[in-house]
Amino acid sequence: MLAAVLAVGLTVVLPTVPALAAAADCPCNGEIRPVVKGDTFHGSMAQASFTAEVTATEENIRPGVRGLDLAVDEVWEGGVRETVEAEVLMEQDGCVDFSVGNELLLFTVTGTADEGRGTGDETVILPCGGAHEAEEAAVLGPGQPPSPPASDDGVSPWLVGIPIGGIAVVGVAVLLLVRRRAGSGDAT
Repeated sequence: MLAAVLAVGLTVVLPTVPALAAAADCPCNGEIRPVVKGDTFHGSMAQASFTAEVTATEENIRPGVRGLDLAVDEVWEGGVRETVEAEVLMEQDGCVDFSVGNELLLFTVTGTADEGRGTGDETVILPCGGAHEAEEAAVLGPGQPPSPPASDDGVSPWLVGIPIGGIAVVGVAVLLLVRRRAGSGDAT
């Protein structure tokens, strides 16, 4: 009987051990900023807040920095696009699971994760509370869909369409002028 109780107890306790170990590995010493109802700027620290699924990761894009590709689902603050490339200090791995397929609530700023060694315009996940399980987003209320992706070339369709339209008008005018001259030559 005691063996049966121990076996059941171990199956209940053992799945939680890795989570406890991961929390112990978090460099924030239990001081992770919680998600607060309506606080979409995370205590005015974040420039953007959104939920996203991790679609790819790359370790050591710079020493100690992990790169993440994210598919954005819902946005509360910031002009966040459907896909985002972000970076996070690898030491934050002990706080939240950044594995491919995980859905997270993220609070980000523009800058560099490693004190200026990047270009300065990277999307950076705030440490010690900038990443949470996606379910925690419920306290923020409803979000908005992400912005559509930017065009790859950065050129407005109007800047392409107007010259093409102008060329077409000039081409039709030349064609009409040539036909008119050809037609007036036949009459004489």
